[in-house]
Amino acid sequence: EMTDVANAVLDGTDAVMLSSETANSSDPPVVVNMMNRIVSNAELGVDYSYQYDWLRHNISGKNAVSAVEATFASVARAAILFGLDANGDGVTDVNEGSVAVVFSHTGAAAMGVAKYRPSCPVIVVSDDTQVLRNCSGWFGLLPMQLPEGFIGVRGELQGVLEEVTNLATYLGLAYDGKHVIVLAGRDELWGDQSPEITVKTLGMDRSQSLRPQTSQLHLAQYQSPFQGNSISCVQTLNVTPETVIEKVSNRRGTKIIATLGPSSWGKEDTINGMLDAGASIFRIISGVKTLDFLQTMVTDLKIVLEKRRLSYEAVAATVAASATATMPMSMSFKMSSSGAA
Repeated sequence: EMTDVANAVLDGTDAVMLSSETANSSDPPVVVNMMNRIVSNAELGVDYSYQYDWLRHNISGKNAVSAVEATFASVARAAILFGLDANGDGVTDVNEGSVAVVFSHTGAAAMGVAKYRPSCPVIVVSDDTQVLRNCSGWFGLLPMQLPEGFIGVRGELQGVLEEVTNLATYLGLAYDGKHVIVLAGRDELWGDQSPEITVKTLGMDRSQSLRPQTSQLHLAQYQSPFQGNSISCVQTLNVTPETVIEKVSNRRGTKIIATLGPSSWGKEDTINGMLDAGASIFRIISGVKTLDFLQTMVTDLKIVLEKRRLSYEAVAATVAASATATMPMSMSFKMSSSGAA
């Protein structure tokens, strides 16, 4: 079971699903937590550079790639280049990592970026609730609603981006020295139709246009157990025991779908426990109960999610009220009403 999950992650799946494991489990949050641990550790072994090249080769080899899709793909490529271990110490240092911010009204930009499996967290800002919900099922995407007071025009980009950056800093996704890859529209805020990419380095006062980046790949010698000879290969990641045991991670790209069943029906603590353990989406099997029962279950689930959203906003308001000079902006984000929130 564990290697099946890990292989799905290495194959680049958007999500993995728990069925009876959570529907009938004696302790569903423990099950979700174990799935979360398996997925998170498996992602340490993903070679995003190879994966990107494979996707690009197979996509461009079948159909012509439009300028818009090429721009979406560039977000993933930039994240890979920023995330390479340039100095070869086996650790992605502060200036070797990135976070992406994608402005998407229709979901096309969000889906286009996720398609190429970026190696960094991707914060999707949208004013459409359904787009935010859909992001809960796409690889690497973190859905966030457009802050209150903004209407979604191009002139608001810097103001919205500053709030996004502050929230990302609070969540541990961004810090001084980290690159922020921004995909927005050329003439509007949304990057779905005419996308444009800029890169901002946190701690600097100005944004930089996206330029080709160069990073040295490091040759690693390993012994093949099948061939019995030494093979020289180019690696883009270095996984050591310390990487797994002492890893510092604030993201997981692969989503987890948890099926609700007798173990969780009407149990708010269990549902919250699964969300805290890493569940992204809840799945309901409609054939086992009456329609009235299912409607009641959905209503109860929405109440639980709304309580979490209000609790999150209270925390954000408290942080904003006590903000220091390093986090001067208010935090007026609302999370989407999906499990990934």
